[in-house]
Amino acid sequence: MKNLICTLALIGLLGCKHDAQSNLILISNIPATKTIEGTDLKIPPILLKPVSFEVVDSFLIVAQNRSDSIFSIFRLPECEYMLSFGMRGRGPDEFMTSFPNTSLSSINAGDGRFAVDNMMNNVQYYSIKDLIKKNYTPYKIEKLPTDLNGFQGIKYLVDTTMIIAPYRGNMHLAKYSTLTNTLSLFKEYSKTFSFEDTERLRGVYGCYIDLRPNNKQFVITYSNCGIIEIFRIDDNLPLTISYEGFPSLEDNLGLKQDSKTYILDKNQMIFSWAIKATNKYIYALVFNTLYDNISDGKGLRRTYTPEIHVFNWSGKFIANLKLNKYFKYFDISMDDKYLYAIDNDIENLIRRYNLTDILP
Repeated sequence: MKNLICTLALIGLLGCKHDAQSNLILISNIPATKTIEGTDLKIPPILLKPVSFEVVDSFLIVAQNRSDSIFSIFRLPECEYMLSFGMRGRGPDEFMTSFPNTSLSSINAGDGRFAVDNMMNNVQYYSIKDLIKKNYTPYKIEKLPTDLNGFQGIKYLVDTTMIIAPYRGNMHLAKYSTLTNTLSLFKEYSKTFSFEDTERLRGVYGCYIDLRPNNKQFVITYSNCGIIEIFRIDDNLPLTISYEGFPSLEDNLGLKQDSKTYILDKNQMIFSWAIKATNKYIYALVFNTLYDNISDGKGLRRTYTPEIHVFNWSGKFIANLKLNKYFKYFDISMDDKYLYAIDNDIENLIRRYNLTDILP
């Protein structure tokens, strides 16, 4: 990769280098960190075990790992509590298992709709307007092919198409049409390694996805590889943002071409564990440090707070943000005015950060 980069005709771009022919932007200098102060928003005693966090138009949905009230909905920007719903179980309108950390996502239709998976391969569509009226039945249920066996990531283009990173199988990214009930390959896994179990590929190429609200582009970041990829929905050739100096997968994970497996090591570099998108900006949660600095092997170290790197959709580095307090989950208001964050060890508290004077 380094040899390839050296041959490119590079031009300067705010701490980056961009080669138009290869669609590669090389991040060689990271802008100075801007630490921002937040406001604590007290909420009713309902948040106990948050596992996911999603802005849906003018609402915020918090998903929790509990047997009742799996989802709680708040009205933005004050995080006014609206309602909770979702019981664990196998009955009507119940959830067999709680995996909303990967599949809870907005429909991006501008009217308060979202979807989440249930029973591994059922995707259930909801309207917040219906939920406010105490109608907890999804307005649509889509049954996906069983060989997907869950998702490491899934995003919904209104209610007609899905971009899916399957939990298993040989597809890195897939498209699913709810109109024709067809699953098609969007991006296949690299054939660099000889893993017999495709689930190992999920670990190596572990990724996080978000969709631009205009439903025309999406963005991916990776756990073990220092790149961010920006795709058009109809094109599998990405604009790639690459961080100079981040080790290759082979070096980072100690892999060879004939490797059959790999073991997570405390000296492995972690690049990113989340990404969020608005129509204007991309917000990547960047660690760019050793796993040992982040985790003690049992959980995250609360002494380490990652950065949030902000890009526009052309790949220009806009800002490097750092929140003044530890957080586990974050999301951005649709107008880029506020960042919301949750510390999963502090119950009944959501922090709000004002971005108005931070971003152009």
